[in-house]
Amino acid sequence: TVVLLGSIAGAFLMVGRKDQAIDNQAERLKELAAITADLARTVSTLSATDREYAARIDSIQSRIDRLERKP
Repeated sequence: TVVLLGSIAGAFLMVGRKDQAIDNQAERLKELAAITADLARTVSTLSATDREYAARIDSIQSRIDRLERKP
């Protein structure tokens, strides 16, 4: 009976450890998903900023070209 009770207790401990490991991995996956979402937002913002700067540079370049063409 002692061996049987020890085996059952061991099985419950093993299941508990596996559940804890799964919970731990789930939390890490949630954190990774949040990081990925933040990274995607940042890349999107940077792309928009790059387009804005490119438009400004094009505008400045065209103004400089107009100035250079005038005698």
